[in-house]
Amino acid sequence: MPIPERQEHILVMLRQRGRIRVADLARELGISPITARRDVETLAKQGALRRTHGVAIAIDAPATAGHPQHPAGRVHLSLRQPSPAVTAPVIGMVVPNATYYYADVIRGARAAVAEANGRLVIGITNYDLDAEREQIRQMQARGVHALLLTPAWPTGTSPDEEAERAARLGVPTVLVERRGKLGFPVGELDRACSAHADGGCLAVRHLADLGRRRIGLIARGSPTAAQLEFGYHAALDHLRFPRSSRVVRTTPPRPDPAQVEATLAAVVAQARRGRIDAALVHTDQDAMQFVQQLQRQGLRVPDDIAVVAYDDDLAGLADPPLTAVAPPKFAIGQASVRLAIGRLGERHRAVPGLPSAPRHHLELLPELRIRESCGAPAVARSDYDRTIKRP
Repeated sequence: MPIPERQEHILVMLRQRGRIRVADLARELGISPITARRDVETLAKQGALRRTHGVAIAIDAPATAGHPQHPAGRVHLSLRQPSPAVTAPVIGMVVPNATYYYADVIRGARAAVAEANGRLVIGITNYDLDAEREQIRQMQARGVHALLLTPAWPTGTSPDEEAERAARLGVPTVLVERRGKLGFPVGELDRACSAHADGGCLAVRHLADLGRRRIGLIARGSPTAAQLEFGYHAALDHLRFPRSSRVVRTTPPRPDPAQVEATLAAVVAQARRGRIDAALVHTDQDAMQFVQQLQRQGLRVPDDIAVVAYDDDLAGLADPPLTAVAPPKFAIGQASVRLAIGRLGERHRAVPGLPSAPRHHLELLPELRIRESCGAPAVARSDYDRTIKRP
């Protein structure tokens, strides 16, 4: 592409998005980072754009506070920023809780809102539908510009009776770790989700590569469980492991401690009889309890049974440290905000008669972090030994 044409293309991209990282420009245009940086510097000297800290900024784009680096292996979205009509967006975020899994999702959202010089407002539902509706009502009354929603849908996909409500809230709405049902308006909302089925498949393939042939699955009854089970069976089907060799145990949704203990004990009994030689366990806490039960029964980890945890909040602190699948929680929070802000910007730049930008259904892939519970060499407990990332 000739230099003038390439630089004009950069300016068109900036007019659409407001700001773009130079590294993203290089990737999208198929040029080297040095070439992209020179083009941006040339255009900045001409007064055609502004630049700061590796970011090209349209002349009429609002200034923002900081552009932190994104964690390795995460997905960065080069989405359009708000136009000057929304210089400080207020984003409402409704989540089941602010601890455990969603703590990192919230941190990612906060980082992305800070990029846009905006404000994040959090509402907690404790998986209660009435509380969820009240939190949304309060945020609408406060005049939030966009909403990030993790609705209390037991399967993770909108039930028919909920299929209209989330799509009719009057502001740009992004589903976070939830999926709208196909064929309904809610299915057309932007969304950002962890690809938990891929995470389950990744764990099973790793265990099989280590020579394990009788792999079990233990999962808490949740939207995550159904996807993990799908990925678990998909991996074993691909490996041609017989269905008769599989052990799957799922607790009820939001189980009490006794139910978790009984579920783990049933799988430990299978391990004692030689029915399994490896297990994928969701969550970290349950995986740690599972290892303790195995040890009480005289079974060694990883010698007798290899264990992979799913979530990686506490897995590295176990004894032995647990190999774990880590969903991209921080990146999910970031991506959700960027989707909302991009949709906000589009509203204020809309041209009558022109179609709106395509909706985004993002699936971010988890990582597998290797520790001792599968037979990896001893590692420092304050760090990860190796991280498997998909190409």
